[in-house]
Amino acid sequence: MATKQRVQVRDLADAPRLQATIQSGGNYNVAVQQAGDNKMLQLARSLEMVNPMLRDYGAFTKIKRIEGEEQRAKGEQFFAEDSTKALASLEARRNKTKQQLRSLAEKGVIDERSNPDFLLGIKAASSKSQAKEFRRQLLTNPEALQSDDPVGYAQDAVKGFYDSIDSAYARESVKPLLDSISNEFISTVTRREQDMAIAQGKTDWLGSISDEVSAWTRNQFDINDPVFKEWIDDGAGSFKGSRKYALDNLFKPAITDMVEQGNTAGAMKKVMELKKWKINDKGAKFANTEILNSLDELERSILSNGQYFTNLAITSYNTNKTNVSEPFEAEFQQRLNNDEPITDAFLNDWSTRVRTTFTENNVKPSDAERLIAQMREEANKAYNRESEANVVTNPDVYAEIRKQLELGLDVSDNLESYKDELSLTDYKELLKANGNETDFQKNVMSRFAVRDYTDIIETDFSNTTIKGSIPITNKDTNYVKELLGLPKSNNVAPQALQVLSADIKSIWSNELRRYRDRISQFPNITPDELYKKIDEGVGDVYSSLELKIEERVKERLKTGNFNIGLTSKDWQKYLKGDDTETIPNILTKMGFDEKDEKGRLAFINDYIEKQLHMSYVDFINEYIK
Repeated sequence: MATKQRVQVRDLADAPRLQATIQSGGNYNVAVQQAGDNKMLQLARSLEMVNPMLRDYGAFTKIKRIEGEEQRAKGEQFFAEDSTKALASLEARRNKTKQQLRSLAEKGVIDERSNPDFLLGIKAASSKSQAKEFRRQLLTNPEALQSDDPVGYAQDAVKGFYDSIDSAYARESVKPLLDSISNEFISTVTRREQDMAIAQGKTDWLGSISDEVSAWTRNQFDINDPVFKEWIDDGAGSFKGSRKYALDNLFKPAITDMVEQGNTAGAMKKVMELKKWKINDKGAKFANTEILNSLDELERSILSNGQYFTNLAITSYNTNKTNVSEPFEAEFQQRLNNDEPITDAFLNDWSTRVRTTFTENNVKPSDAERLIAQMREEANKAYNRESEANVVTNPDVYAEIRKQLELGLDVSDNLESYKDELSLTDYKELLKANGNETDFQKNVMSRFAVRDYTDIIETDFSNTTIKGSIPITNKDTNYVKELLGLPKSNNVAPQALQVLSADIKSIWSNELRRYRDRISQFPNITPDELYKKIDEGVGDVYSSLELKIEERVKERLKTGNFNIGLTSKDWQKYLKGDDTETIPNILTKMGFDEKDEKGRLAFINDYIEKQLHMSYVDFINEYIK
């Protein structure tokens, strides 16, 4: 009989096997080993367990929640019992975790995108950087510092910045910095308010005596009056350096005003009074060593700039006097020219108006009387200026007035004084020319664009910074000093600078006049267009003169007529051969060629004679041999 072929069935479990086991007492038992496993049996067991797992899941989560609550309760109890130790333990665990993360990062196990410590750190770093910029802006924000409640403003700003940080870790990291910003701002505001109060207090202390100081400069109040002693002893003046503060901010400005008004002698007297001023009954003086040094420096400044300011005050006064008197002169002269009688009624009315107007405009009464007398004399003359035709021009007078016109001077006073020596034709010609000059000064030289460059010239040729014809600050240099490279110890005489300044300003105005005349030749040009072109081109005109100015200054200095601060000791060192740099360099910069021994010697002769007031031979005999 044929035998059926065996069929191999896969994934069937192995048949169970029997195995004898020895029990206690020598008895034997048979244990059935677990049958073999396969995928079907695994699936069956999984399905069998579904219902029990679902049934037990609720119990499982409940157990986990209870365990979490127990852990939290233990943590809270631990923190309540010893908060310091609890925080230290928490910090230690966090640091340990961070160290483990750093170690993994350094080994390359985790990269930046997966490193929570790095991701939190860069958020915190960004917030710290923003906080520092926030601090800078807050501490320099004028709106914050000047608000009615700067502290509240800062606290709101800090809170707003803190709330804008979206990361809890970053907020925690930046919180100490924000706290310090609030404290720093409060300190800044407090200190600023204190400084402002102190500064205002010092100002008020000076203000409490300012009227008396003003009266003192006008010789209407005595510096030794008890009012000044009471002011010195006032508690508001009880701070370090109070007397020096008063000198710099009260007395010096008052004395400087006297100098600027041309009262140099009065200013020197006030300096001497401050040096001698005793501020208490024990004889203590206002001027200690520091103040004495400052007063000495002030004296030198007065002597150096006094003549300049005196001339400036005189010029200012004369300009004011001319502006006030011109309408009255024109009114009187017009009646003469029109053959109208100068009646007593007119003369009395005119004279009264002259006196009143002069007084209102701070012109001396003596000048008012001088004008009245001058016009009365005019009225008493036997001829009328407009009808007189027999006067012959004096050529010397004409030439002198022409020369003054060319220098840009107003010659109206000279024309009136010398009209009897000028023919009617020449008088009218010069009168018209003077009007043109006056027009040039008014419409060209006084323009802001032109005035700025004139200020540059006046500043360059003085020891004072000039703005709008007004001295602003003192300085220790000038055009001549820089041109020649003079040492700081050598000071150019103020008179020398004044002469050079006038010379250069004459060159400047003449060049502008030529420039104005060239532009005025343009066809159909209007006055507005003319002055606009002058404003636009004034810088180029000035630049074109810079080399000419330098050459002109060198030319004038070579004459030896200007004291540039070289002393007998300087020349002694040079002529003995001890100085091989300073004076040789000055001579070179002045324009003398190194081989021009004749020219150099001529300058040395002239300078020693004109500035040291002795002949070259006498100087050699006294200082060199």
